[in-house]
Amino acid sequence: MNFELGKDSTTWRVEWAQQDLTEHESDASIRRIQFRPFDYRYCYYLPYSSGFLVRPNLRVMKHFLADDENLGLVTTRLQKSNPGAFISESMVTHKVFNSYDSNSIFPLWLTHEDGERSSNLRVAEVKRLCARLSEIPSPEDLLDYIYGVLWSPSYRLQNAERMQVGFPRVPVIASDQEFSRIAALGRQLRLVHLMKSDLLDTFATTYPMAGSDIVETIVYTSEKVYINDDQYFGKVPEIAWNTYVGGYQPARKWLNERKGRSLSDDELTHYQRLIAALVETDRIMNEIG
Repeated sequence: MNFELGKDSTTWRVEWAQQDLTEHESDASIRRIQFRPFDYRYCYYLPYSSGFLVRPNLRVMKHFLADDENLGLVTTRLQKSNPGAFISESMVTHKVFNSYDSNSIFPLWLTHEDGERSSNLRVAEVKRLCARLSEIPSPEDLLDYIYGVLWSPSYRLQNAERMQVGFPRVPVIASDQEFSRIAALGRQLRLVHLMKSDLLDTFATTYPMAGSDIVETIVYTSEKVYINDDQYFGKVPEIAWNTYVGGYQPARKWLNERKGRSLSDDELTHYQRLIAALVETDRIMNEIG
């Protein structure tokens, strides 16, 4: 298989990658990395070198290499518009969620040298957040609650200015009932955003025309997303086309990243599931309130 080499930059040089490939090929592996919301790529990864990745942040990303079932909350300290958070279960690029500032990912679990793992949640902060609850929830349930809060339209409206100049802050949980409600919706949203939800398996969109499947000029009109003069995805709701996830509109961004390419059958299905995910995002957000 042949790959095109990148170009030298101020922080990376082609020769560094070539040297790593020569010296450490047996230690390398192909790893999935999240490039943008709903958009995954694969990278050539060495656990102790930056030859193939610029500033790989091994201190954090190692927890996703050692634990295939880890979860990470992705957000930024500075957010110009559409603040909030996203979820990932893999390594991420530095602008995966918002292009305005370098993104941070907070792993739910930390994997130690002996292979054991522990929660990355501070005990004192968990106690403060859960002071009104009858018992302390599991780390996964607490993450789902936080995720639900950060996608709440009312929370975002009330904290819009504050969220643009610092990491999002979650208020003390009001009651057991409120926790259960928000955590359940946050879990639905998490599974949708990880594209693991059964809700995405039956999608309403269509792709009726045979052809080259090459993404050329992208046009949205009358619930159709044209990728060239003849071919389009049909029954794409306007809410899905316009929905923002962080600083991106995934329905547009995903296709823009593939201009000039012919979409595979898997990619055609993935895009239709992506549209379903955006529709479900809007529904769940409205239910959270």
